[in-house]
Amino acid sequence: MSWPREVGCVYAETRDAIVLVDPLVPQDAEEAATFWRALDRDRRRLADRRVVILLTAAWHRRSSEEVAERYDAAIWSQGDALPDGVEADVFEAGEWREIVFGLTDHAAVVFGDVIEGDPGGGVHMAPDWWPPEESRTVRVREELRRVLRWPIDLVVVSHGEPVLEQGRAALERALIA
Repeated sequence: MSWPREVGCVYAETRDAIVLVDPLVPQDAEEAATFWRALDRDRRRLADRRVVILLTAAWHRRSSEEVAERYDAAIWSQGDALPDGVEADVFEAGEWREIVFGLTDHAAVVFGDVIEGDPGGGVHMAPDWWPPEESRTVRVREELRRVLRWPIDLVVVSHGEPVLEQGRAALERALIA
């Protein structure tokens, strides 16, 4: 399976940080300039807060080095302190490893690849990567239920559309399947 060119990334403001999850600077020069102007403006507005980059997966480094250099930001590693209002949980199956982030102040959960949006306004585990009958899929689906302990209104995904209303119910449906 090849992922679509359009991928999501996240910007969030927490009590003590500007948080970017899987940052991606647009390739188009005009769009990139707009991106940097907006981020520079937010950085100036929140100059008292640190900039923290979170990666849902190692292969989602995308533009993280460029962003880190520009804002003297830290790229979070497991074991480092997370910004206030951010939770993390690690899920592994063989060589696959993904970190799911909860932006608890925003009642949002952020997924990299394990959960993707679907056109009907819900979410699901990508069947090409996670065949429903495989034991690893069953195990990871059960483990993913841990994120339901976080407040969830929004489900943000790298692939597909986010769920902007009734996110908890959409995620529960995907994890019960």
